[in-house]
Amino acid sequence: METELPKVLTSLISGELIPGACVAITSNEVVTTPPGIVGIIGIRKSLAMRGLTIGATLVPSEWSGKLSIQLINHSNKTVEIHKGDELVNIAYLVEMAG
Repeated sequence: METELPKVLTSLISGELIPGACVAITSNEVVTTPPGIVGIIGIRKSLAMRGLTIGATLVPSEWSGKLSIQLINHSNKTVEIHKGDELVNIAYLVEMAG
């Protein structure tokens, strides 16, 4: 039986990001990338429109666990994050041999 890979990762915690803050928020979902598959994460449009960006975006092949999502607040306003908020989308790609 195949395991369904999550397409959206949500926040495990609630909190506030003050202007200029960079924080790591753990995802609710466990991600397990199969051999030969990598995950690419991208911030949700709703958060990007509020001035947030993300740090690292690659999930290596054969990695398993909850992701630590690095959020950076580039705006001049405090941004609230609530437990369960959708933070990032994740797409899965076939890893190319180098």
